[in-house]
Amino acid sequence: MQVSTPQSLVAGILLFSSSLAHAEPIEESFSEVLWDYMVNGATLTIGMGVRQMGIKVIRTSDKAEGTIVQRNEEAYFISYSTRPGYFRAHPNVGYTFKFNLSSFDADQQEVAKDVYEDIGTRASGNFFYVVPTLFYEWGNYLKTGFFTRLGIGVGLGITKFSGDIILTESIDQPRLDLNSERSELRVASGVILETRWNHWGLSVSVAGPSFENDDYEVQVQDTAIHLGYSFVF
Repeated sequence: MQVSTPQSLVAGILLFSSSLAHAEPIEESFSEVLWDYMVNGATLTIGMGVRQMGIKVIRTSDKAEGTIVQRNEEAYFISYSTRPGYFRAHPNVGYTFKFNLSSFDADQQEVAKDVYEDIGTRASGNFFYVVPTLFYEWGNYLKTGFFTRLGIGVGLGITKFSGDIILTESIDQPRLDLNSERSELRVASGVILETRWNHWGLSVSVAGPSFENDDYEVQVQDTAIHLGYSFVF
């Protein structure tokens, strides 16, 4: 039987330590990476404010348009955004992902500029969108004190709706049937303005999916202003 000398034992320990130091780091699973990105550093905001949701339809041939909305004097909000990333060369410039899932039941049609009435038209539906948002930031969202972020983004959204609408300011015009039988991925754009002092803040957002065919352009609009309390994980 071979007996190890103290010198060979020390050499073996050093060799084993060296192999550990140069070992490849343990790779995280996809679920662990996803959990880290979606939770650590993410922001959840609960608030109350006003919201306007609806559909704007533009006829391609003559640019005649109609807008029908759901207008709420008061609305409760839960919004979520992922952990922001920043560019090394410009530490105040970064990106995040904004998510929204909502529905609407609109019965107020715009009959003149900023004048809305119930003229018998209706439109209802639901939508979901995710918008990668590029922003400029003043302050640090992880720290207490003043923080402001202005961003704009373009992503993808899914929408489904039905109803009818009039495309001019005259109620004598025939109604156009609205019908989206199936939900499809469409382009979604968004603009956000967020300002916060400690955890309390004001948020303004305009976003929603839109699409067009040979005859019409349809824009699903979601405009919201709310005061809220933000939790940063």
